[in-house]
Amino acid sequence: MAEAAPTYQEVLDGLSRVAEANGDCFRLKVVRRPSAASSLTQHVATFCDATWSMIANAESWLAPFCGGGLYVLQIFDGKDGRKQYGSIVPSEIPGQPRPPDARVTKASGWIGPSLIEAVTNTGAGATAYGMQHIDPSQVGTPGPYNSTPAPRTLDEAGLRSLFSSQTEDLRRREREIEEKAHKVELEGVRRAADEQAKRLEAQLNDLKAIVTNVANTKPTPPPPGPDVGQIVAGILAAAAPIATAFWQSSSAEKAARAAAEEARQRAEAEDRRARAVAEAEERRAAATRPLVPPEILALLQTGAERGEKQAAEFGSLMKAQAESARINMESQAVAQRTMLQTIADIAQLQLKTGEGEAPGIDWGKVVGGALQALAMMRAPPGAMPAPPGQPGMVAPQQLAGANGAANGAAAPPAPLPDVPESPILDKLEDRIRAKGSPPEIVADLKKALEDDGVKAEIAATEGGLEGVFGDRLGDFAEDKANEAYMGSLFAAIEKAGISW
Repeated sequence: MAEAAPTYQEVLDGLSRVAEANGDCFRLKVVRRPSAASSLTQHVATFCDATWSMIANAESWLAPFCGGGLYVLQIFDGKDGRKQYGSIVPSEIPGQPRPPDARVTKASGWIGPSLIEAVTNTGAGATAYGMQHIDPSQVGTPGPYNSTPAPRTLDEAGLRSLFSSQTEDLRRREREIEEKAHKVELEGVRRAADEQAKRLEAQLNDLKAIVTNVANTKPTPPPPGPDVGQIVAGILAAAAPIATAFWQSSSAEKAARAAAEEARQRAEAEDRRARAVAEAEERRAAATRPLVPPEILALLQTGAERGEKQAAEFGSLMKAQAESARINMESQAVAQRTMLQTIADIAQLQLKTGEGEAPGIDWGKVVGGALQALAMMRAPPGAMPAPPGQPGMVAPQQLAGANGAANGAAAPPAPLPDVPESPILDKLEDRIRAKGSPPEIVADLKKALEDDGVKAEIAATEGGLEGVFGDRLGDFAEDKANEAYMGSLFAAIEKAGISW
């Protein structure tokens, strides 16, 4: 199976690694393809000093140079141009292709590489435009591709690309200047070394010549003159004071050197001793120093005490909440048991309504128990349930004030405002007294509770809606002939979820 060709990004990544290793400098050969399906190519131009950024943004400088079309960049080594790193196909440039315009590369806004050669078809062959040899006849001649290009507006991406390419070019030039300076410095050092070697060689040759001449010269007898022994004795006598002074100065210098050396060694010994004492003191201090500073221990102790206090407070709070929840659950359980018993009594009443009044059932207790259960379920959490009611009907006002009576003597409540009775409740009262259908009465009651006049009467009545029922229908509910109907009505109201 043939190996898959590298992708556009893979080629860019490979060129990035080459730029980091060998320098960001490439040579480009630009060819044009007639279409994506065609394998034919046409040489357009050759560039040098191309950077990785220029290759990655080739569309930005190919368009003003040679127009639109589909191009292929063949990438070579920028130093000798022998090694090819691969080819890359930029995005297709919109517009009509045209012959390259070499003058574009000389403009101040050019962001592409340096032009080496540009090829354009003139009908008589291929003409090359080099970097230094542009045909003068083509410079001023108007035409579709020789005219001065219109100024291009660079967007943010173009400006960023231009800045990046200019920065890379400056860095490359700085590296070249540094390399040249280093080469010049090395060349100067090499020249100085060569000159020194030449001088030493000349001196060595001179010494060799002197030795050769001395060896080849024959000894001649000394001319007659003074006695040599006397001359030597005179010289030694004259040189004796000088030699004595020289030896004395040498001895003094040696003594001074010895004293300086001894002082240096003594200073080094004192320094080593001081360092040893300091290290011993530091080790002793480290051994006696506590692992945790006292300030940190105090903070930890304070934090631990605060945590214990908060834990105790939280425990007390949880205990109080648990006790309150227990009392509330017990109250709810008593209320539920009362309600269930009342519902059972009402169900038994409904079953036996057609058979006549069942003996042994106190309907006043049934209705009173229902009202008392409703009052107990509305009691605030933690309130103890009220004792079971006495035989007979219990007034709603007594149920509404049960919680206040449990707390002992209290200040008398403020008088409620005098509000006129609602005509809607008057009609509803008449229908109840006429023993209308409980479901229909419940539906009308729900609508009536949305009326402002009904709300005002309920708010002005002690005990709310329960008090309104007590005031309007107390005598009707106490009549034994109406107990069965009132039980059915209360069951329908409770089933509808109407809050008392």
